[in-house]
Amino acid sequence: MVQINTEYAHERCINDLCYSSNGKSIITVGDDHKIKIKSLKNEDNSKVLTNHTNKVTAIELFGRVFVTGSEDGTAMLFEYPNGKCLGILTRFSLPVRCVCFSPDRKRVAVASDELKIRIINIIEISNVMTIENIDNKIKSIRFDPSGNFLISINVNGIINIWDISNSEPKLIDNKMTNGLISEKNQEKCNISWHINKKHFAIPGNNYDILVFSVENWSFLYKFENNTHEQITSVAWSIKGFYIAATDRSSNILIWRTQDRKLLVKYHHSFPLIKLAWDPKDNDLAFIDEEGNLSIWSGCKQYLDTLNNNSSFPINIDEGGEKDNENVSENIIKDDKNSMKDLYNLFGDTEAEEDLTIKESPTLNNDVKMTDIKDTSNIENNNDEEEIEISEDSYESDEGVDDFVEDDDGAGYSERGYDAPISMRNIRSKHRRKAVRFENKESQPVYSVIESQEAFQPGSTPLLTSSGGTSNKKYLAFNMLGSIYSIRHDDELFTLHVEYHDRSVLRPYSFSNNRNYSMASLCEHGAVFACEGNKENDLKSTLYFKPVETWATKSDWYLELDDDENLLH
Repeated sequence: MVQINTEYAHERCINDLCYSSNGKSIITVGDDHKIKIKSLKNEDNSKVLTNHTNKVTAIELFGRVFVTGSEDGTAMLFEYPNGKCLGILTRFSLPVRCVCFSPDRKRVAVASDELKIRIINIIEISNVMTIENIDNKIKSIRFDPSGNFLISINVNGIINIWDISNSEPKLIDNKMTNGLISEKNQEKCNISWHINKKHFAIPGNNYDILVFSVENWSFLYKFENNTHEQITSVAWSIKGFYIAATDRSSNILIWRTQDRKLLVKYHHSFPLIKLAWDPKDNDLAFIDEEGNLSIWSGCKQYLDTLNNNSSFPINIDEGGEKDNENVSENIIKDDKNSMKDLYNLFGDTEAEEDLTIKESPTLNNDVKMTDIKDTSNIENNNDEEEIEISEDSYESDEGVDDFVEDDDGAGYSERGYDAPISMRNIRSKHRRKAVRFENKESQPVYSVIESQEAFQPGSTPLLTSSGGTSNKKYLAFNMLGSIYSIRHDDELFTLHVEYHDRSVLRPYSFSNNRNYSMASLCEHGAVFACEGNKENDLKSTLYFKPVETWATKSDWYLELDDDENLLH
């Protein structure tokens, strides 16, 4: 039986994942700037880290530490499982794309869009080896099992082998592999070592997986793909019996290593990014562009049960192949049967009745809901069947009047009577404010709308994530760029000024010691303002910082009097 469980893990695309060494947790990173440590045994032990200020692109864990890379240009080191940040290993001016540990866990290799690879000693971070002779951006990097060589793959599809055993890195001549790897810039390409540490696999250029030997770095053999789609990610199982891969058409393909036979093809709902095997139970985890984390429970056990009499590859699709009834992917689909099951789950029989009424062919899908009090003023034209529902008939639904609470003034409960029947009672207390009325005689011209408080254009409130540590707010956002504030703790704030066109204007940041809460951005510079605070003896201040200057000091600030205060 195939069981694939899917859950929504990140708000946007997940870029990388890895299992902990004991298989109890999965760590994922994504475009939402978050690092999530998901406990597979107890959800209460899961953690969300928001140390990065931009998309997190890469992660690797080794023992009780893990390293991450981000588009904010930093590579950070963390403790596992508590998630404590041990510090920034290195910083680039351009995004970090790849990170990996050396076999002895003493060094970390970091590749960025600066066309540089830095190998950093995590015990003494000032001890850094830099590889600069790189022709193009790096897709993937990996140490060899000895730790004396570093393998890199760039966007031109070229594999480079670097000898890092000495103080200066040296490029090994390796022209045999040129042209074998995909040259597409956006195509993923990761390196997976076999457990015997003698050969490694990478996605090939002809819809296949290529296997290379450590001896002379020569090509050995390949796993062929009959789907004719580009392979994007590969991962060998823990004992090396199977190799799994993702392709550009959202398929997961699994081969048997012994005879290189393609055993299984599973089609996923969304474009896939990467996959990883559980080091203990041999489950298979994979991530996609929509922020979903999926786990194929007992994947290896399922593969072990396949015999040679089967017709390979076995298709496990959502479309209905012969093995599809065994697939249980926990995604609720928007159809009639699943909606009824959902209503039954919460005991919402009225909602199920509403669904039945809505889809009943005898009503011709032409139902008009009105109050009994207003039926005298409504004509039944064109033989339409009218359902009269008394508001009092739902008074038995106790405890639901405050189910929808309009706590932010957005008007969720003032949208008229287009909700399901079971929601009529919930919104009945807002009837006198409703925008739409069945009786035209009592229909007001407009609803009463309270005026909104003054606010700074382009600003946002301080948002906190579910993990409780994300403290970011925008002070300004326009066509030129943005200004946002990051709260690191109760006393430390930093302001970041970023421009959309970095080729003309460079971003910068500084400590927000005065707690500037308002800002505006133009082509000449940025202006910041803060309200006064008599308790801390701070005056309301206006501060201007120009874009460029030829003078020694051209920024200026203005402190207002004690009885004056800047509001917006």
